[in-house]
Amino acid sequence: MRDWMLQGCGAGWTKCSARAAVASMVGSALLFAPNALGNPEPPPATTEPPATTAEPTSAPNATGTLVVVGTGAEPATLFVDGNEVGTLPWTGELPAGTHEIVARSGHGLSATRKVVLSARGRNELELRVVENPSKLRVTTGLPGALIRVDGVPHASGLFDGEVRAGKHVVSVELQGYVPSTIDVDLQPDEQKTLDNVVLERAAPAPTRATPGKRGIYTIVAADGLLARPSNSFERACPAQAFGGNCDSTVNMGGQLDVHVGYSYGIFGLEGFAIGGTSLTVAHQEFPTDVNVSTPQNKVIDAGATPAPYSGIARKERYLIFEPIFGGGVAGRVSTQGKTYRLSTALGFGIAWRSAIVSRSVDGTVDAGAQGTLRRDSATLTPSGGERVVPLMVWDSDVQLGDTPGMRIFLGIHGQVELGSEPTIDLGTGSLGYTVTTGEHLPLGGGALTVRRSPTFFFGPRVGVITGF
Repeated sequence: MRDWMLQGCGAGWTKCSARAAVASMVGSALLFAPNALGNPEPPPATTEPPATTAEPTSAPNATGTLVVVGTGAEPATLFVDGNEVGTLPWTGELPAGTHEIVARSGHGLSATRKVVLSARGRNELELRVVENPSKLRVTTGLPGALIRVDGVPHASGLFDGEVRAGKHVVSVELQGYVPSTIDVDLQPDEQKTLDNVVLERAAPAPTRATPGKRGIYTIVAADGLLARPSNSFERACPAQAFGGNCDSTVNMGGQLDVHVGYSYGIFGLEGFAIGGTSLTVAHQEFPTDVNVSTPQNKVIDAGATPAPYSGIARKERYLIFEPIFGGGVAGRVSTQGKTYRLSTALGFGIAWRSAIVSRSVDGTVDAGAQGTLRRDSATLTPSGGERVVPLMVWDSDVQLGDTPGMRIFLGIHGQVELGSEPTIDLGTGSLGYTVTTGEHLPLGGGALTVRRSPTFFFGPRVGVITGF
């Protein structure tokens, strides 16, 4: 019927489709009609094979071996892909593939590692279990106090942070206070608080002498004394009026000075004492006889008072000694090196001076009788020779040695003396007598000024210093 219904479909697609639908419906009704009438027919046999359920296939040796060891202070448990598998060290079989491995202890955790296992392969792995840190809090009532943990600065006034578990030394410091030190022993995950650590004020430092700078010192020195001669023979030579000449050596000498003082550091205050002498040698020469006693210019008779500088041709020599003793006070300024110092001092005082003049005269008479050497000598004390004079001293030196201790030094010394000008009357003398007549040979002398004021001395200085 269906084929019949489809005949003539060439007339149009719409009409043909409608006929096909009707034929299909009629065919279906005829097919199932016997069942509805109670005469079923057996279903036609099928040629398709029955369905079967696929069995899963298992691949033999699809596992690998994993060996895990751990490092850490506590026993650790191993977790594979989030599942606990045992304690470390651990060896076991795992399916081939990628796995996440981690170890945990009571107070620590390792890093998570990914492991790729191959079938029948073997992987070895080490896990480091790091303990959980401890927490420490330190407070103090002093905002500027420095907080150290195991000697390392961490904060000022307040510290709140993590530290590793174990023993630590906590110190709190502030200038002007006694440092506080506390020992702590922290367990992993422990929280400890050191609250309001109290610092005590430090006792003030005692005011005492700084070693090497304050204390008593003693100086013993030898000073050279050099000065320009200023006696009257040097300034105005009497012998020049009679065709003669004069000369004088440098006023030279030396003295010992002792200083005892107290050093306050750079500045020191001291007392000093000095003692010594200076010497000048003066010469005067008369090349011919000098007779100024009478208008006739003749030598006076024996017993008469000779005129100044009268006498036979002669050479005169004068030794002028001037001892000195004195003392005073001085201030000293020094650098503060341990083994090397520069020092200078200025002082004022008074001195006692004396003068002693020793004269010797050589002359020749009676040249026709082969000549006779005549000599005269005398020791004279000038008027005003003993006197007290104002004194100013100055020295500067370089010191080498330990402080405190003994040091040697080398430097220069200066000295200024003021006061009177001692003058001596040379008086008269005798050069003996002539051998032909037995006549006495008188000698006349004038006035000699020993030196003028002020006198400036200058010279080298060497000695030792002990103490500070």
